Amino acid sequence: MTNLFRIGELSQMTGVSTRTIRHYVDIGLLKCASVTDSRYRMFGLQEMRSLQQILLIKSFGFSLEEISEILTSRETLVIGEKLESKIESLEKEISKLNRSKELLKAVTRIYKTSGLDYISNFHLIKEMVTVNSKFIRVFNRLSLELQITVLTELYATGTLQANTLKKIGEGNGHLFLEELHMVLVKSLLNGVDFETEKNIMNSLRKNNPDFFKVAVKSMFTFDDFVRLPDKTIERWLLDCSDDLLIVALKDSSQYLVKKILSNMDKERADNIKDQLNSDHVFNLDETFTAMESLIDILRQLEMKGEIKIERFEY
Repeated sequence: MTNLFRIGELSQMTGVSTRTIRHYVDIGLLKCASVTDSRYRMFGLQEMRSLQQILLIKSFGFSLEEISEILTSRETLVIGEKLESKIESLEKEISKLNRSKELLKAVTRIYKTSGLDYISNFHLIKEMVTVNSKFIRVFNRLSLELQITVLTELYATGTLQANTLKKIGEGNGHLFLEELHMVLVKSLLNGVDFETEKNIMNSLRKNNPDFFKVAVKSMFTFDDFVRLPDKTIERWLLDCSDDLLIVALKDSSQYLVKKILSNMDKERADNIKDQLNSDHVFNLDETFTAMESLIDILRQLEMKGEIKIERFEY
């Protein structure tokens, strides 16, 4: 028979094992061109093209049953819907993988500088990633000469000189430096037991009240909103946009989401809940920026005397 080959030859030409080819034939996914008197299965160019089609569709993540439906269907609309559905599924998977990649990159940066113990503290990861993002935004605006100065001073002393901060811009410079140093303060306090932390904070309150206020304020995280009274959250929500809330709450605990949504009217809560249930994924920088903005709103209200935040009892 011309242009026909046995299963072993088909296997060599396509790179598919004979066992897999037999399985495809047994379930009716692949047909034979003929069967010899000695019961050898023979395949031709058409069957080889069919096998290559199967391999291509399978590489997109379709099951063998789905592949069979695609290959046997005469309705182009049905096939198109299946392909579009797979595209949507892949896009969701890609979004999840990209999110995992961003988190892994953040964890890797922290591990390289601080070791494995820090990775268990997600609050610290968020703080360090946020500070890193802020640093990049400020750093990119500087001249090459000033960038070199900043890197040199941070490497040599772990801080920035007053003259350098002035060149950066006194407001942004000092704000950035304070936050940079508070990451270290938080990491140290997270490494001690509560009794030790309590003693340290009591001592700071007596001997360095200004630093005590800064430390207490900076140790408030987005997750701490669950400890705020309902009246405080209700007032805070009046100044919060739904867009910021959706981004910040997307990765938050269900308890925190429930706490915040329960303090707004039903229509607003339902709208935000619908957005939280969507498949849209925000990157880490978007999430942490939204959390920061919402915390800043709370701090502004506190500075105006409209609310009072009870953070710690020392």
